[in-house]
Amino acid sequence: MYHPQVGDPLEALDTPVMLVDLDLMENNIASLMARFRERRVLVRPHLKTVKSPELARVLLAAGASDGCVAKVSEAEVMVQGGIEDLLITTEIVGKPKLARLVTLVQRNPRIKVVVDK
Repeated sequence: MYHPQVGDPLEALDTPVMLVDLDLMENNIASLMARFRERRVLVRPHLKTVKSPELARVLLAAGASDGCVAKVSEAEVMVQGGIEDLLITTEIVGKPKLARLVTLVQRNPRIKVVVDK
């Protein structure tokens, strides 16, 4: 599987690719999290946006309290990447997804799921 690393030469990258100015990103995250801390706001960012356990860890290290994802598949990626406390924000529908959720929760009991009754 293709796994580019920080510092890989541009010629080695396959497209499409996301390029990030790490210093700028880290400064923006630090500034944002400082504002939330000043207001005593806990932040549980939606990780479907970053789609990356590595970036999720940056947010957690900066002070995010945990993370949200929209789907079981996104939770699987995050758990595989070491992100443990997740809230799945959409209902889980269908036996295959429920089976995957059960397996995921058995491996990581800190998974939470929004339900609608």
